[in-house]
Amino acid sequence: AFYDLAEGDAATIAKRRAEGTLEVIRARTGDNPFLPPGYVEEELGDLDPHEREQYELGLFVPPRGRVYGGWSESNKLDDVATFEAHGSPFMACDFNVMRMSWCMGYVLGERMCVTGELIADNTDTEEHAQRAREWWRDQDVEPREVTVYGDAAGNQRRTSAGAGRTDWTALAAAGFRQQRVPSSNPAIRDRVFALNAKLRRNEVLVSPSRAPETVRSLSQQERDQWGEPDKSRGLDHMADALGYAVARLWPRKYPSGNGSRVKRIR
Repeated sequence: AFYDLAEGDAATIAKRRAEGTLEVIRARTGDNPFLPPGYVEEELGDLDPHEREQYELGLFVPPRGRVYGGWSESNKLDDVATFEAHGSPFMACDFNVMRMSWCMGYVLGERMCVTGELIADNTDTEEHAQRAREWWRDQDVEPREVTVYGDAAGNQRRTSAGAGRTDWTALAAAGFRQQRVPSSNPAIRDRVFALNAKLRRNEVLVSPSRAPETVRSLSQQERDQWGEPDKSRGLDHMADALGYAVARLWPRKYPSGNGSRVKRIR
C-alpha cells in the first residue's frame, strides 16, 4: 500500500497530487543536520549500491541481483597456513536431510577463513557428524576443540537428527560440545547483511580449492522476484551455514526505514 501510494499508477498519482490529496516527500539521509559526522558511511556503507539508493536517497528500489554483493575475487585465499597455525577452529552447519551442508575453518581475530566443507545428500546429522570427526582429526584437531555454529531450529527433534534426537544433541554425542547456537535465528535480512559486511571488508575468506561449493554459493546465489534469497537452485545451503556463524560472532542489524514519507492530505 505504501509503495502504491508513492510509486504506483502514474496517472492516479498525478491526479491525487493535482487534487491536493497526496504529497510525497523524499529526504536524503545526509541532509539531516543532526546526524553525527560519518554516520552515513558507518551505518550504510555495507549496503549494496541499490540498497543505498533506498536508505540514503529515499527511493523505492526493490532488492535485486546477487544476494552476496560483498563477495569478490579478493575473498578467495588458498594459502591458509596462518589461519591453521594460529586460528581457532570452527564449524558452521545447515541441517537438511536432502543436502547436509557444513563448512569449517578457523577464526583469527576479526577474520574467518573457510578451509573445508562437507556435503552429503540423503543423510542425517549423526552420520554427518562422524564424517566431520574424521575430517577434523585429519587436521590434527579433536572435536572438543571445535566451536560449532548453525541453525537454531536444530534444537527441535527432526528427521535430520535421527530418531529421538535433535541436530545439536547428535553433534554433542559425536564430541562437538562447544556449541554457540542462539535460542532463535536472526532475521534472514540481518544474517545476510552481517555476512556481506564481513565480505566487503575481506574479513571472511574462502579457499576455492578446499571449499568450492561455498564459493559457488556466495558468488552465484541470486534474489527471487520478491527480493528474497532464491532457494530454487540449491545454492543457499552453504551460504546459510556460514551466515549463521558470522551473525553469531559479529551480529549486525539491517538498517530500518528509509527517507520516503507519504502524507495523505485527506
